[in-house]
Amino acid sequence: MIDKILVTGATGYVGRNFVFYLLEKGYEVYITVRDSSNTDLFEYVKDKIHLVYIGPKVTADSLSEDICRIKPDVVVHLASLYITEHNSSDIESIVDANILFGTQLLEAMDRCGCNKLVNVGTSWQHYNNADYEPVNLYAATKQAFLDVIKFYNKSKGIQVIDLKFFDTYGPDDNRKKIIPFLIDSVDNMQELLLSPGDQKINIVHIDDVMACLELSILRLKNEVLSDVEEYAVGADEVVTLKELIGLLEALLSRKFNIRWGGRPYRDREVMVPWNKGLRLPGWSPNVSLEEGLSKVLMKASGKINT
Repeated sequence: MIDKILVTGATGYVGRNFVFYLLEKGYEVYITVRDSSNTDLFEYVKDKIHLVYIGPKVTADSLSEDICRIKPDVVVHLASLYITEHNSSDIESIVDANILFGTQLLEAMDRCGCNKLVNVGTSWQHYNNADYEPVNLYAATKQAFLDVIKFYNKSKGIQVIDLKFFDTYGPDDNRKKIIPFLIDSVDNMQELLLSPGDQKINIVHIDDVMACLELSILRLKNEVLSDVEEYAVGADEVVTLKELIGLLEALLSRKFNIRWGGRPYRDREVMVPWNKGLRLPGWSPNVSLEEGLSKVLMKASGKINT
């Protein structure tokens, strides 16, 4: 029997990669989309996925109609709103995306007898390597939703694996991240103003992220989890920003025009990543940073003048 997987946040970078990954593995895939979602990403697989339109005003009742109809074996909740430094005008959107929508999803799952969830949190819930100290409001809302999850776990029996992501990277990444930014700048000799560059980065290739997400699905299928299981999805090697860019320069055989210290560190910059998290049993990263960056550069070769 083919497993049905419902994915939220499918149009994000991790989400769309996971949808393609699941299809290749033979799963039956459903994705939640809104009217504003860019579904062109899935044009060439549109006959293989099921779009679940949730509309501009989501409620537990409206989600229940969809989930009771689909009866997914596992829900993978990737939807979130990430803002590094929020403004007051962002508060409602952050709370709606990171707490309210997930709570409505859990309520609908309970009503429909669907009791398996993979949730994605962030290592930024652990500033200064603390058991809990949020780096920013985004991380605080992720922790708040984890508390909601624990209520549904204990009171409703919903089984949950919570994966705390570090930074992620891979080919065809259009997010405002340092690696895509540098690749787009490689042929531009304009000076790049960066922080002093001594912050350490834990960065995981998208292939390893996909494997961890699927392994979480399989664990939920094959085990009975009484408590919420929390795992860190991190790399084996941690590098400074300077070391990361140095490796990119070595692979490209060219130098970026960088003024280190041209801008200050961000408020509450993570200088040393959280390192106390447990790993999901059976998972470890397989793609080294050098190998992963080489894959990214190979895919981006059309953008780079050689």
